[in-house]
Amino acid sequence: IVPWSTPLGVLADMRAIAVDPARPALVVAGGAGGGIWRSVDAGRTWVASGLAEESVRDLTFAPALGSFSAIVAGEGVFESSDGTAWTDVSSGLESLDVDGLEVADDGTRYAVSGGVVYRRAPSASAWERMPGACAPHDARIPRVVSRADGRWLYVTTGLDGFARLRL
Repeated sequence: IVPWSTPLGVLADMRAIAVDPARPALVVAGGAGGGIWRSVDAGRTWVASGLAEESVRDLTFAPALGSFSAIVAGEGVFESSDGTAWTDVSSGLESLDVDGLEVADDGTRYAVSGGVVYRRAPSASAWERMPGACAPHDARIPRVVSRADGRWLYVTTGLDGFARLRL
């Protein structure tokens, strides 16, 4: 793979980026084997900021929690309030190979790992399997959707398209 020249320097395979809407100059990015990079000037300059040499699959920012979340391949889920110090928050997940993460407006986190759907309340110290949530074939990528008929948790599935559960 020939690396691309970017504001981060010469990199290959950046996969995720997240911005704190309350602090739009604060941006974190991550990639395959590159760990986390952080910018405090809206991407003009970058510094390495944790999880060095880890493969970051996804990054999100949850306003309800005031924190960034990172999915790290084979290592689970990590959180940081400012993109500098990252804390492992994977307790309760049976597999650390996380396929997707969503944070609802109330701060409840939803994750899919090993085809199992998990939930973690804002004040909880560990993930729990969702009661009543089946583990559809190849479940991945959870999303919470608020509609006129209530709040729903959707997960994509490999063979069936998607599944949903009323929250």
